[in-house]
Amino acid sequence: SVMRNLGVLNMLNTKYFIFDKQGSVYVNNNANGNAWFVNEVQVVEDADTEMDATTTINTKDIAVTQKSYADIIAGHTPGVDSLASIKLTSYHPERMEYEAVTGSSKLAVFSEIWYPEWEVYIDGQKADIAKVNYILRGVVIPAGSHKVEMVYKTKFWEREKVSRAGSILLLLVGLAFLFGNYIPGLKRFYNEEK
Repeated sequence: SVMRNLGVLNMLNTKYFIFDKQGSVYVNNNANGNAWFVNEVQVVEDADTEMDATTTINTKDIAVTQKSYADIIAGHTPGVDSLASIKLTSYHPERMEYEAVTGSSKLAVFSEIWYPEWEVYIDGQKADIAKVNYILRGVVIPAGSHKVEMVYKTKFWEREKVSRAGSILLLLVGLAFLFGNYIPGLKRFYNEEK
């Protein structure tokens, strides 16, 4: 019964706890999972109110979001949908795939931290991500059976550029130390150091 009331830890999909000095591991069967559909969405004014509300709700059934995301979650149909299910089918740190089935348009909450660099695609079509429960991602999934993809939208060429520049700099420093005696400016530096 204690585990059921740990809404924030359950929404973060915390599966195991260690409570004592002997290191006994307790399994949390109430963890919300990788993703789940909620029955109700509460819209609040600001981040402080959202954080406070997140600590008091049953995160498996209710999600909280700020007014600024109200347009994104407007398509959510409140109430229980007995057909609704969502499961993670493929995981990579920069790409996750889910299979979702729902009888009505529902808000899916993902146990993943919200960052603006993430994009979501439903059957290949870009959709919007709302920040829910103060730190998680929420996406309204339309009725039917869908493939949902979460993709980190990093600009590969920027990473590649930084990596290349660092490699070149490291190579130049290495060459300067190897051939320092043969370069006039560095030769004097080496002699002063000795």
